[in-house]
Amino acid sequence: MRGYDKTAHRIVLFLNHFMFVYHVSMAVYFSVIKYRILAWYMIVSIFVTCSNYISISKRKYSISSAVSGFELCAFIFVSTVCLGSNTGFYLYGVSTIIFLSHVNYMLKRLESGSFNCLFFIVLIMISCVSGYLYDSICGSVYDPGKKAGAVFFISNCLLVFSVLAMYMKVYIDALYKSEQALEDMAHKDRLTGVWNRHYLLDRLDEIKETGLEGYRLAILDIDNFKKVNDIYGHNGGDAVLKRTADTMKNMFSDCIVCRWGGEEFIITADENVLTIERIESFREAVASTTEIFGEKEIRVTVTLGVQDYVSGTGTDEWISGADARLYQGKTSGKNKVVY
Repeated sequence: MRGYDKTAHRIVLFLNHFMFVYHVSMAVYFSVIKYRILAWYMIVSIFVTCSNYISISKRKYSISSAVSGFELCAFIFVSTVCLGSNTGFYLYGVSTIIFLSHVNYMLKRLESGSFNCLFFIVLIMISCVSGYLYDSICGSVYDPGKKAGAVFFISNCLLVFSVLAMYMKVYIDALYKSEQALEDMAHKDRLTGVWNRHYLLDRLDEIKETGLEGYRLAILDIDNFKKVNDIYGHNGGDAVLKRTADTMKNMFSDCIVCRWGGEEFIITADENVLTIERIESFREAVASTTEIFGEKEIRVTVTLGVQDYVSGTGTDEWISGADARLYQGKTSGKNKVVY
């Protein structure tokens, strides 16, 4: 949820920054060309935007978003009445609807309040339609002229679609991170951060379609792991699992590394990548590293069974072959690589 909180804060704060700069710029511009109604409206909007920072600082995004929604609805109506519908100020309704809908979604996820999005959609429609009807029946309060009207329309198009583009980038980034987090939850071991059994089996099935010939698999077991748990407790055992997994990730970053179950891990890659020398170096690295747990030092070793893929062999049979060599190593002294 903390990721959603940061995203909500960033989006709401960005909109408020944008509105503040926009209102100040337009207040100056309308004052210069003596469109007094719009100039005074912009000054009032500046005070509203400034007060909105208080709500944002207190993380009251529902209040801040609702205030922004009301202000934008009023802005659409006033600007259309004053300058006419051909200036394109109604376009702000599109970005407002998308912005409010997404922020409302995030607020519900954060369980920190929400607002009625449908109400604002209806209010935006009323602002656009009523402004258009006023302009059609009574005409605009000011006549910006054909050239100035075209400049307003083009400027509003550029502003609205630029904001939409930036918003969509933020939205897509957040969506991608959410999907990545879900994928990691499904395919990664929560304790060690390496791939889990399900991911490995799925990945081997994918590779098998193009051919597993030339692949090598190593299954390893942490020696005397039960003794580690008995002496140092399960937290100590978890620390050893994490350290062993970290060593594997660092030394076999170009291989598939997964936690097979308990204290067993599997490493697989092309035999030219997963060489016996690299496996031996890993075994030595584990044996020479000390895990500091509290004020205690924990030293462990690992035993590995290595099996090259044989054409026509099933995945289960291939893993069983490596497991048999692992068993051979465990019963003949441990802390060795059997291949």
